[in-house]
Amino acid sequence: MDPLACVSVPYVALQIIMRRYPDYREVSAVIVDELKPMGRILEVNRQARAHRILPGMRYAAGLSLDRNLRAAVVDESEVEAHLEELGKILGHFSPRFERAGESGVFWVCVKGLAPLFGGMKRWSEGLVHEIDEYGFIAASVVGFSRFHTYAMARSLRRGTWVFETHEDECQVVESLSLERVGLEPDVLSALTRLGIRSVGQFVRLPPSGVQERYGALATRLHRLARGELSLPMTPLRFEEDLETKIDFEDDEAEVTRLLFIIKRELRGLLLQLAARHQDLLELELVLCLRGGDTHEHQIRPARPTLDELRILELVRLRLENLVIPSGVVSVILRVEGVELRREQLGLFAGGRRDLEAASHALARIRSEFGDESVLELREGNSHVPEKGFELFPTSNVRLKVERPAEIHVELPANAGLVRRIQLRPEPLMRFERKPLEGWILRGLDAGPVVEAHGPFLVEAQWWTQKDEIAREYWLARTERGDVFWVYWDQSRGQWYLHGEAE
Repeated sequence: MDPLACVSVPYVALQIIMRRYPDYREVSAVIVDELKPMGRILEVNRQARAHRILPGMRYAAGLSLDRNLRAAVVDESEVEAHLEELGKILGHFSPRFERAGESGVFWVCVKGLAPLFGGMKRWSEGLVHEIDEYGFIAASVVGFSRFHTYAMARSLRRGTWVFETHEDECQVVESLSLERVGLEPDVLSALTRLGIRSVGQFVRLPPSGVQERYGALATRLHRLARGELSLPMTPLRFEEDLETKIDFEDDEAEVTRLLFIIKRELRGLLLQLAARHQDLLELELVLCLRGGDTHEHQIRPARPTLDELRILELVRLRLENLVIPSGVVSVILRVEGVELRREQLGLFAGGRRDLEAASHALARIRSEFGDESVLELREGNSHVPEKGFELFPTSNVRLKVERPAEIHVELPANAGLVRRIQLRPEPLMRFERKPLEGWILRGLDAGPVVEAHGPFLVEAQWWTQKDEIAREYWLARTERGDVFWVYWDQSRGQWYLHGEAE
């Protein structure tokens, strides 16, 4: 039986937050899917478990158990980026490894590595040390069975363990708590009520009963533990980044010559992408200037492509708008590829709107005026009006999708609507919560406030126990007929102008 290793980096998202907020290490902290009272808790630290706060609970329920509970949201892309970096570290210790279905767990083929590293103990210690230098804690267990090494790594949490024989790993792992093997909470609770608390007791259960009562995950773990499920290694393949560097004998400042040189080198990079069955997703252009300064530019076409002329057009637009203080001594080109995606031709002609042409036009605007020149308005995740929408860079044009049901509200012909909302509410020189009537809100021309409607209460972030927002909104109409949207901020003790109707 060939040896293998299980490397476990537990609670990756939680470790990311601990690195970002070191003070969270001393208090109860959790990862939630959204920072709302009904947000579901995904991961918890040791202090939270001591207060009986467990994954699957709601954030509000956790706060009821510990009022000092801290919570954070970690984007999946951030977790994925760290897992890719961890994969690169593993690549320095073994050419063959794969990621398990569980986040932060890797299987590593260690066959033949013992003589190279002076034993598997030194191999494991070196790997865990490298991961620790990267900023994460990890456990590495070398053995002969996927299940047994996995269960031991989950139980160990941090450090190394090397089994000399398969019999040794079976004997040690069977005494471990069943909580360490990744069973679902409901299944674990049901087994605990039956008095089944160790891995050995779980392994001795009849297979038919496990499959009938506890679902697919428990069945798969049970078969792995009994040695009935043998899975081949499917190692990850990491391809080197495609880049090239051009050094100039003399400083270069002419855009036309720079473009000609870039064109010559770009063709070779595109051929390499084509050999990988990839399209160009993004081109990174780095101009190294005399004196050591660099100008870095990311050029992204409207859609992944290998069209050399279209890419060069975007490069030309970017170069023509650059102001380079000194000559260019070298140019670095890096390309990022994505798997080819070929669309089937439509049987019937499409609509008159050409979305691809529109996306290409936006790509030209971004290349000429910068990535922040094309933005998309998206609905925000907040009760606070100024945070109810956000602006994000966008690259593609999408047709508006009509909602299945439209709500029609009958309004008087002269009804005023809020047209302008300020991103930053304007503080007003009024620090007392008094009736608005008679207040000169916006100059003598508008006249005093003659009518006010409210208050309309907005409360947010009370669950974070900091930066709580409590506002009383009013609609104030002046003598001239202007309608202003103002609010009284209870925490700051001041009035603010937030918008106006036209």
